[in-house]
Amino acid sequence: MVLGAVAAGVVVGLGSLGDAARAAGPGIPHGTAQVVVGTGDTVWDIARRTAPDADPAAAAAHIVELNGLRSAALRPGQMLTVPAA
Repeated sequence: MVLGAVAAGVVVGLGSLGDAARAAGPGIPHGTAQVVVGTGDTVWDIARRTAPDADPAAAAAHIVELNGLRSAALRPGQMLTVPAA
């Protein structure tokens, strides 16, 4: 159900990240998208879904950086910018 919530989270837009994306690490897509956080989602889970070819720790750190998060705590309904091809 959690996967469905994020998968159903409408991708609102795609963008380009420039230098931050290039420095994010191997396997992390250079583009970005917006997703809605579902109940029980963690940054790690979202990182694994949005950057499946990347090291999950690096992808999670990139999501934290993209969104200026001070912690990995997320709220259902929160919009996050995530890596996307």
